Amino acid sequence: MALEAQNPEKISIYLPRPGSVIPPNNKIVTVLVKLTTSFYPAMKAEEFAAAMIDIAIKGADEQALSHDVMQERGRKVLSKGV
Repeated sequence: MALEAQNPEKISIYLPRPGSVIPPNNKIVTVLVKLTTSFYPAMKAEEFAAAMIDIAIKGADEQALSHDVMQERGRKVLSKGV
């Protein structure tokens, strides 16, 4: 984060904190996630990727990004079809 402090107009650092990320087209993991999602959060790889790209382009209000924030942002971006 020292790099960000030295270059605040050029660099922003964000720390995503997903519970887990489900790889695409993996039926076994998808079933396991459905069984454990009530106590261990998971999001699709597409949601995570969409959120990270959106944050890289637009930034975020906070540096530490919780699972729920990441998942919501990813779903929002994907629902727009952008």
